[in-house]
Amino acid sequence: MEFLVSGETSRLRSVIIGIANSSGNIPVLSELYDPKSIENLKKGTYPLETDMIKELENFVGVLKKYDVEVFRPRLIKDYNQIFTRDIGFVIDNFFF
Repeated sequence: MEFLVSGETSRLRSVIIGIANSSGNIPVLSELYDPKSIENLKKGTYPLETDMIKELENFVGVLKKYDVEVFRPRLIKDYNQIFTRDIGFVIDNFFF
């Protein structure tokens, strides 16, 4: 994959979007690490897989409407692949 970002306000051309399919069971509190997931689990509002799939597909549809190339990960059964673990960014042609 070739990278080139030369300005912060340039048009978005490609992006990686996670998937919610086969994200596994609703986790227990000790398995969570981010504050928003912990808050939702405690409030009983942890999202359903079907809702997450629909939301992501709608988002991907909007991106494709504006000619953004969308990359998606391969499915790993019963594994949460919706959120980023290691955030990366590009400056010029370097990926950090």
